[in-house]
Amino acid sequence: MTQYLNQLYFDRKSKRMHYVLGAAYGCASYDSWLGITFRSNKKNLVDIIKDEIKSKHSIIEDRRPNHHSYWIETDNADYMRYRLQELGVTEDKHQRKFPKNIKEDYLSHFVRGFFDAKANVSSNGGKNSTTFHFNNQFLLGLHEILAEYAGVKRGKPKGNGVTYGHSDSLKIHDFIYSDWKYIRRNGLYLPSKKEQFKTDYELNKYPSTIRYGKKIESVKKLLLRGNKPKQFYERFYSSLPAFY
Repeated sequence: MTQYLNQLYFDRKSKRMHYVLGAAYGCASYDSWLGITFRSNKKNLVDIIKDEIKSKHSIIEDRRPNHHSYWIETDNADYMRYRLQELGVTEDKHQRKFPKNIKEDYLSHFVRGFFDAKANVSSNGGKNSTTFHFNNQFLLGLHEILAEYAGVKRGKPKGNGVTYGHSDSLKIHDFIYSDWKYIRRNGLYLPSKKEQFKTDYELNKYPSTIRYGKKIESVKKLLLRGNKPKQFYERFYSSLPAFY
């Protein structure tokens, strides 16, 4: 630890750390002169990162037209830079890959951090769409996670941007806010980003990840008791292929 920030922050695995790490994948960069820079056009995201890593650096504002943003420069944070590199936050954003070693309990928090840093939600006639802009290899890894854990149906990203339609957007919403009580209690989200979905969390037509998780646990118990899928799949899914 230095007098400027907690350099050991990324050593301790937690939901909080993975939210900040997800945001760092989208908004952190390194310069040999300035050190680690966390830069975003969302000041409240920079505020969250600053508070989490206990940074005493000042937040700088860039007011240029079309470049309006806020950032902190963590010079002399060599150990934190090495840790971020080990965690996959390399110096070049174009080369970053979605990390493969994140535990399931932390995935939604990591994705929410990246979402707050690099995604936009738009609503037209009550229909939502969610767009991520980043390098293709990272988006491919992100899509695999969203397909497996959120159930999105869109095809794989083909460029450096991907847009999910209304039904997929609601599934993404349910996934990244699935640990809602913890998220709201700790302030680890951007309220303005959540509000962009224009949907009532409790009235969502699509099964939330919380309910999905409970469903999976029930299925696991039945399987462990020796039951065969064809004996009970109709309790949870419309067809046996959907169950698998």
